[in-house]
Amino acid sequence: MSERNGYSRRAFLAGIGSTTTATLAAGSSGATGIVAGRSERGIEHAGLRGRSRSIGSIEAGTRSERYRQRARPRFDVTLDAVSDLGCDPRGVRPCGRALEAGLGAIESSRVRVRFPPGTYRFESRQRFAGYDAFGLVGTGRTEKGGEGETRFVCPAGYQREWFRIERVGAFVFSGIDWDVRAPNCGPAVVAQVDRSLLIEDIEVLGRGEGDENLLMPQVGSPDGIGVIRRFVARNGGVLGRRRIGVWVGPGNRGTLRFEACRLEEFPNNGIYASASKGAIRVLGGTYRNSDISQLRLSGPGCLVRGTLVAVDTREYDGPRSAGKYRNPRGIWWEAKRRRATGGRIEYTTIAVRRGPSVGAVVVAKNGGAITISRTAIEADATDTPGVFAYEPTGGHYDVPPRPWRVRLHYVHVYGTSSAPAIRINGRPESEVRDSCIANGILVADRPAENTVDRLRNLARDGRRLVGARTGCFDRAIGAGAAPSAPRSRSRPGIQGDRTTPLTPIVVRTVLLVGMVGLGAVLSLGLCIAVGSTLRSLLESLR
Repeated sequence: MSERNGYSRRAFLAGIGSTTTATLAAGSSGATGIVAGRSERGIEHAGLRGRSRSIGSIEAGTRSERYRQRARPRFDVTLDAVSDLGCDPRGVRPCGRALEAGLGAIESSRVRVRFPPGTYRFESRQRFAGYDAFGLVGTGRTEKGGEGETRFVCPAGYQREWFRIERVGAFVFSGIDWDVRAPNCGPAVVAQVDRSLLIEDIEVLGRGEGDENLLMPQVGSPDGIGVIRRFVARNGGVLGRRRIGVWVGPGNRGTLRFEACRLEEFPNNGIYASASKGAIRVLGGTYRNSDISQLRLSGPGCLVRGTLVAVDTREYDGPRSAGKYRNPRGIWWEAKRRRATGGRIEYTTIAVRRGPSVGAVVVAKNGGAITISRTAIEADATDTPGVFAYEPTGGHYDVPPRPWRVRLHYVHVYGTSSAPAIRINGRPESEVRDSCIANGILVADRPAENTVDRLRNLARDGRRLVGARTGCFDRAIGAGAAPSAPRSRSRPGIQGDRTTPLTPIVVRTVLLVGMVGLGAVLSLGLCIAVGSTLRSLLESLR
């Protein structure tokens, strides 16, 4: 037996924009049709700089809280790690043996261990198994930087499983930082449950080295739920290694919700969940500068909503184990060995500014259908399309089930890349509707049945996007249109993650001008009426 936990928070947000421009039907793959057009940077339009006022919502806060309560089990026994189990909160003596011995004397199968503020050393693998419900919870203050933090510290040179939870019905890991700042430290946390999983308010301190994946959650029951909220790792790993931020394997059959998380600079995907048999829902949060992809998933029930996804390889200043970035995609829509199709990306901002990336949104050869709506996509990196959908041949895996269509509704794709903004190969019934497209659309179809109607591209005039303030920003799109959920009030948003949507400003301005004008008209009418009445009285007196 043994233990684990962490802390964090973040909001983020960005995005505005809108559309009114295109309809496209795409087919199979072969001949090409191309519509040209170019644009300029205009990052402020996609919403990755400045401040923001949010409109809409990712999901109602009550719904998010319902999922959280569903994932939080009832405990029969609560133990204090210091007073009941004898752990050292100063971090001088390792805590593992004391925790194991204390838990061994408890007969209940529904146990929670609370860790007061302090530093707790764990120098070997801590394994918890056979519980109906188990929890590791920090009781420190929620504000970071204070004296009330609860922290688990990993030793130097430790690059293997640190905490392992298995054969547990429900598990909670909450409010404890994971300190991996020791040299050559890169631990892994495995959380395999049957019914419910809650991991929240955890921050990883330091950059993990080696090839072990940081977090591996799994919910075994198809009716189960896992909620991972405000899980933060800003310095994920060492470029060139194989460390994944969050790996979700084929053993996961439940629904996993990632709410307001932040994962950055992992060498091998931020969230890698394309093998999951259960739905993956990414709600809010920020995912930046991981190699291979920031988010990797697909299938029915999968959703990315209100999220900021960004790649700029110039920002990475960590160590390099084996050279450069290989292929940092934004979102990679693929399904591994399972046959799956469907899923959505909406109210999201995706930007690939620098790096050898094949696309901001890439639909793999084994990726099925996808719908992208109210999303801002920037592609500035050389030869990087905004959306690149491969022909669904399956590649090294099975051909995905139909439908294979790629649908873009109210999407703004722009940037300085010379590649087509949208490239779709071999996917019948695909369409781009009511969208602003900067660099054109390239569609390949064997029978050459593609049609492009009413397409109006953004044009570049010097360093200004022609039409940027007229037809293409009259609807709320991008991550700024939907707030990160749940948002912490105690910590400000990160500078550069928010922007101000144009639509609410315009609407408020028009309403204000209208009200002032209406007031003036009413006042003038009243004055005329009073004057007419006085004139009538004077005439009657005469």
